[in-house]
This record gives sequence, structure tokens and C-alpha cells, in this order.
Amino acid sequence: MAFFVTKNMTTRLELKNGNGLRTSELETRKGFLEGQHILTIDQFDRAMLEQVCELASHMKVSAERKLILSPLERMAICCIFFEPSSRTMESFGVAANKLGAFTRNLVGERDGKTGEWVIPYSSMIKGETFEDTIATLSTFYDAIVIRHPVIGKVAI
Repeated sequence: MAFFVTKNMTTRLELKNGNGLRTSELETRKGFLEGQHILTIDQFDRAMLEQVCELASHMKVSAERKLILSPLERMAICCIFFEPSSRTMESFGVAANKLGAFTRNLVGERDGKTGEWVIPYSSMIKGETFEDTIATLSTFYDAIVIRHPVIGKVAI
């Protein structure tokens, strides 16, 4: 699973303090995930994990109080699943929607001719590379979530 955090997403998360976070708490998080490809838990040191958990804790309290949480308001997130998983795909989509984002799910499949994993109805069918497809999609979306059965494939 991979996730890319854009500058806009990080900025929105910081500026939306209606979620129960004080401004000083938001400032300490400024940009700590900005522009990173999140590919494995090993990328996080203890301090980063504590920041993520603290932010999640604040957001949980806000959600329990029925406060409106929309740090991803007007953001577009593409979930691409080359490996089938309806529960994971839906949970990512619903979570993003609850935080204000618009989501689009794309489901990949194996190409009958090449055996490669492709997105049907995309240029991958005509031979476009995985990297080029993701690069193109990244110009349309604020974040892309990818689940791919080939280990390391998303580390582009």
C-alpha cells in the first residue's frame, strides 16, 4: 500500500483547526509528512509515529463530539487497487469522504496478453508504463493510494 501526501493536503490539515486542535499543536506538525511517499511503517521514527497518533487521537475526540471534520475538503484522492480488496478499498474511500475528500476508485486486473497488472480502460492497455500512468494521474489528484501485489512496485 502506498500513499503520497501533497503540500495542499498538509496545509489543509494544519489550517483546519475546527477539528479540536489548538493552533500551537498544528504548528508543530507543519509539513512533517509533506511530499512523502508513504510505503512502509519503517519510514517513521518514534517521534513521527507519536505525531500521527496524537493527531488521530484529537480527530477521534472531535468525531465523537460530532464536530465537522473536513481537513481534506475539496481534495481529490485516487485509490488504485491492483490487488482485490473490497474492505480495504471501501474503508479508505469512506474515511477520505468523511474527511471531506472526493474519491475515485480504480481497480486493476491482469492483462490477458502480457500478464502485467493494468488498469482497464487506461493507456496501460496500449503499453503505457505503470510509472507513466501514475505520473499522469498524479497531475489530476491531490493524493494517490495504491495497493499492488508486486512487492516494491509502488516505490517509483
